[in-house]
Amino acid sequence: MEELRALVSGREVTVQTLRVDGKKMTLQFFKQLPKRDFFIEGATPDPALKPWGRVHYLLQDGGDSWLVAEVDGQLYRCATAKPRMAAWSLNHHEKELARLRAEIEKHKGTSYGDIVERNSKASIERHMAEAAEAATRIKMENAQNAELLKLDALPQLFIAA
Repeated sequence: MEELRALVSGREVTVQTLRVDGKKMTLQFFKQLPKRDFFIEGATPDPALKPWGRVHYLLQDGGDSWLVAEVDGQLYRCATAKPRMAAWSLNHHEKELARLRAEIEKHKGTSYGDIVERNSKASIERHMAEAAEAATRIKMENAQNAELLKLDALPQLFIAA
């Protein structure tokens, strides 16, 4: 790894670049690094990973936030984008539950209301189960995000254009 330093407005700026055989690491080389999961189970980071630094570059196969890490002398890239889907999922299922319950309430006491209630029962059960699962995933995502925030202390690495 090469470290470049300069002064800008009286402040020291440090840029770290990855080098391979004395040449700056290119995007093509970075893409060839094998992918490895950052989390081994739940919100537990893989303890075998020896972090080198972070790379921010959008790749189709894993997002725009990466950790470059070493395991047993081999470099890997780990996708470290923060998970965000559970909150959307919970919101979606809660809205659907409210919509279904409002529809049942609207027609309550009528023969059509009995049909609506009977036909909505399976959907309500499914949305309730999905909402509960999403709430559990939110807890997991929050724990994972707490671990991913720790990576912000690592140096930002740059890839040659």
